[in-house]
Amino acid sequence: MDGVNFYTRNLSRSRTWLMKVLEDEDLKLAIARGEYIIHRGRGEGIKPLIDAMDTIGLDNLKGAILADRIVGLAVSYLAVYAGFSEIHGLIVSRSAIKFLESRGIAIYWMEAVDAILDRSKSSLCPFEKIALEVKDPRIFYLLVKNSIMGRSGGKIAANDLKSSVRF
Repeated sequence: MDGVNFYTRNLSRSRTWLMKVLEDEDLKLAIARGEYIIHRGRGEGIKPLIDAMDTIGLDNLKGAILADRIVGLAVSYLAVYAGFSEIHGLIVSRSAIKFLESRGIAIYWMEAVDAILDRSKSSLCPFEKIALEVKDPRIFYLLVKNSIMGRSGGKIAANDLKSSVRF
């Protein structure tokens, strides 16, 4: 087995059935419960995952399986907050693998990379930067949702949100 441990596995030679669904249906993400797909998402970035979390509801995602084309620390934080039990990614960052391993979440990937870059591939993805600063899945979710919803034009700082969120 190519895996690092029980929870992780590099699948560079074979795809999981969910990875095949992503590719065959040209999806950004797919969410499954058991062998049934309960949600298919298209779009860019992490918005399809935020939309799925809001549409399906966090209680209904606990224990589900997430397949996403690109899994970085940002997606990993959202997956932990939502309660996914397993993650399948075509491209996964090493920081995401380490984080998910530390949380006991199974992670399968086709390709591991050092970092998830922005669309121009010139610097780190902006949501990865936020995830590195925040380091808390719940606060990250609230911050990203706020940014995506445009309540503050995406300009709210992580420290501003930390001081306004109760634990």
